[in-house]
Amino acid sequence: GTGKPGAAAAPRRLVTARDVVAIRALKGTQASPVLARVTEALCLVFGVLPVKVKGQQEPSYWVAAQKSLFADPPSCVSVLDNPPAVDARLWKRLSTVVDDPTMTTDQVKAASKEAAPFWAWMQELVAPRRGRLRRRRGG
Repeated sequence: GTGKPGAAAAPRRLVTARDVVAIRALKGTQASPVLARVTEALCLVFGVLPVKVKGQQEPSYWVAAQKSLFADPPSCVSVLDNPPAVDARLWKRLSTVVDDPTMTTDQVKAASKEAAPFWAWMQELVAPRRGRLRRRRGG
């Protein structure tokens, strides 16, 4: 992007309304572990809180994303086109998901073709922050 240094640049359009329809079509309150992590990351970025689901111990980001982010595909794409900045506070929460060694792009694609475009979007969103951290560490 050509914005101010440190400003959040919107990732390229990696997610289409068709992708939102595909992920929304996945049924059930239990997401695969990979899908659960991808939707957790999306919810963290957009401030969507997990919801309690009857019969589950842990609140569900998957169900929360289904009810909010994925409910309206064109709106979801619009929101993804205008993400918030990944500040230090958000990074602290988000890094536990995006830096998970079991969540490589290839592993996400293999586990859930529906989640893959959302994960690619997430990787582009956090790339500038990762780059700044690497430079600070001298790596």
